[in-house]
Amino acid sequence: MKIYKISQWKRDPERWERNPEIIRRVLQENQEDLRSQYAVMSLNCPPDVIEMVLKRNKNGSIVSGSASKNPNCPVYLLEEILKRGEQNWVTFNAALNPSCPVYLLEEILKRGEDDRLSRCCASNPNCPALAKINWMRATGRIEKEDPSKHIIEREEVKEDEDLKKLRDLISSNNSWYKTSQENYYTKKIARNPNTSPEILKKILEKGNDGSISWYAAGNPNCPGQALEMVLKRGKDDDVSRNAALNPNCPPEALEMVLKRGKDDYVSYYAAKNPNCPPEALEMVLKRGNDDFVSRNAAKNPNCPALAKIQWMRLTGKIGQFDPSKHIMESDEKEYKEDPDLQKLRALIK
Repeated sequence: MKIYKISQWKRDPERWERNPEIIRRVLQENQEDLRSQYAVMSLNCPPDVIEMVLKRNKNGSIVSGSASKNPNCPVYLLEEILKRGEQNWVTFNAALNPSCPVYLLEEILKRGEDDRLSRCCASNPNCPALAKINWMRATGRIEKEDPSKHIIEREEVKEDEDLKKLRDLISSNNSWYKTSQENYYTKKIARNPNTSPEILKKILEKGNDGSISWYAAGNPNCPGQALEMVLKRGKDDDVSRNAALNPNCPPEALEMVLKRGKDDYVSYYAAKNPNCPPEALEMVLKRGNDDFVSRNAAKNPNCPALAKIQWMRLTGKIGQFDPSKHIMESDEKEYKEDPDLQKLRALIK
């Protein structure tokens, strides 16, 4: 797979950010450059790649600092970073991360220190309002006055008359309320790993072939029912490709795609998906085609070994030998010495 040049990223960095495989390959190079920073900031950057970057760069590099701010960063890593309490970009961005646990933000603010780490915790959207107010009092940012002046602590807010009027206004103005609910259809919502399955399903029900739907189809929270709905449309677009690649995609939906017998990208990703059932992969290989879909089917760990060998014979990848040499029940010695099986393993790798 060809990696984009910097000039290509500047023209269309958003499209480049979509491909997790390119992101993985870029970050494996362990470079402190612009493309690595773009890669680790992408919401399509896999959690295990973020973990690799943070464990590799523990001294607060720019790339690792960007990694700790990515919402896909594993929570246990954020906990490790914040408990170290170092004053560097890795720690500051971890404190700003929307996936950061609430209890950690509270613990840091309870120290009552007016340092940059505490300010980042107070700026986190998940920071409890009461913890923020107490920290502001402890650091002299607000005066230590009667708590009743701070509406956050007042129980009476539940019975506030203005709040009741607002609710009445919303219920009486249905068109305004409906318009406000359309705010879910944004790229930020579609790509957020914390977005609910119901919202992602609503986005995909619109049937639009755009970046918002693309992000929704690739979201780890996207429900299988919504992905199956996308694939039933029978399109070979970016949204369908991402749906076929999503680990939540149901096996029956992937089988439906492969039954069409097409050598397109949707079928390519369906054959690659670890949810793809063995019978669907075997069906693809029995066609005897040496195309991209068949090669992915042969590499899928769910593919039956005998189906792989027969496909390799049909396509001339190994010679026409006695089938008894490739029976999977043979002992370990025959396994290692079988030249065709060695070729099979090399192909899978």
